[in-house]
Amino acid sequence: MIANFTPVSAAIGGVLIGLAATLLMLFNGRVAGISGILAACLNLRGSEKSWSAAFIAGLILAPLTASLAGFPMPAPRMPDSWTLVVVAGVLAAYRSAIVHSDEIISASTSLTCAPSSCTSWSRRPSTPAT
Repeated sequence: MIANFTPVSAAIGGVLIGLAATLLMLFNGRVAGISGILAACLNLRGSEKSWSAAFIAGLILAPLTASLAGFPMPAPRMPDSWTLVVVAGVLAAYRSAIVHSDEIISASTSLTCAPSSCTSWSRRPSTPAT
């Protein structure tokens, strides 16, 4: 249990997480989702490997650095049921597969009107119109 919880510390933490997610979206056009970032880090030929590796390293080094600085770190707690852990992992993988398939579909779509007035998307023609 957290012994020193205050609404102020929670609000500051939430603002920092929100700021980091906003900056990642603003500068890289990516959502701060750990499954996508880990996949980009493991992709050996990807162009996003450097920033995703830095993100993963930060997730690992931040609590280690805080622990070395003397901040108490709570021990992680796992659910009693391994079935729950496996089901959660399968559901997360399924969701990632669905999101990834949407990215593939959106990469093959284009706007059919001016960006300022567009309200719908359509498939690009597979062959140029004559």
